[in-house]
Amino acid sequence: MSKILDISGSTLTRVKRNKAHLDLGPSDRFYRFRKIVQLAAKVFEDSDSGLQWLRRPQPGLRGLVPIEILDTDPGAEAVERLLLQIEFGVLP
Repeated sequence: MSKILDISGSTLTRVKRNKAHLDLGPSDRFYRFRKIVQLAAKVFEDSDSGLQWLRRPQPGLRGLVPIEILDTDPGAEAVERLLLQIEFGVLP
């Protein structure tokens, strides 16, 4: 999670422990991550199945692992586009 939010593990731990708010950048990245995780759960009709898909290399992403490219806008957009193609039966 710290990689996706682009913050150190100790900062993430401190935020959790103190129930503090994330700065704008990490907060935006968390929102983007959460949106994709929810979309994956919807497309695969199950949270676990969606997370499994996000953790595996995907041919529609040139073999990249979706969860590993969610830390950038272009990566998140590519994952979202592929999920929507899967949802609507459009082959990538």
